[in-house]
Amino acid sequence: MILPTQNIKEIDRQIIPNAVYDLVINKDKTALTKYLEQHPKLMFKIAQFNQTLKVANNYATYNKCACAYELPWVTKYGAEKGIGATLYISFIQQVDLYRYMIRYWYPSPQISNMRFLSMVALGTLQNLKLAKTLIGEGKNACVQGKNRIILGKNFRSNYQFIRYLDDNYIWL
Repeated sequence: MILPTQNIKEIDRQIIPNAVYDLVINKDKTALTKYLEQHPKLMFKIAQFNQTLKVANNYATYNKCACAYELPWVTKYGAEKGIGATLYISFIQQVDLYRYMIRYWYPSPQISNMRFLSMVALGTLQNLKLAKTLIGEGKNACVQGKNRIILGKNFRSNYQFIRYLDDNYIWL
């Protein structure tokens, strides 16, 4: 089912993954980071969706068209309507959403919900990559306190962090 609405503010709210809906609406960055670290598959799906929106916008710039995109998670809208995970966003909705996300970019007080979610997911992936690089250099990336690289989870050792990456098939 394609989202029936054309109102981009509604789309921005309706396609948020149901599992993190409250965290995104309340802009709770720390709790969202922790959740995404504990659910890396969702984090990668969000990053992939962000890339899909960029490609759709690029196609629209060159007067090309693309297909509707099946959202790879259960959305808040899908959960409320009992649809489940089979929800699509049309090409026009993809382009409009991307442009809405760019228009209401951080530090705008009206930051787009999907922009906030994308920023946190992509930032978490960058932090994981940085931590892996530091471990490769023989440094401790799992320190606690204000300077810790990995925000949500407190890994006790570099080994525990590397095991987390391997167990979740995260190849950065």
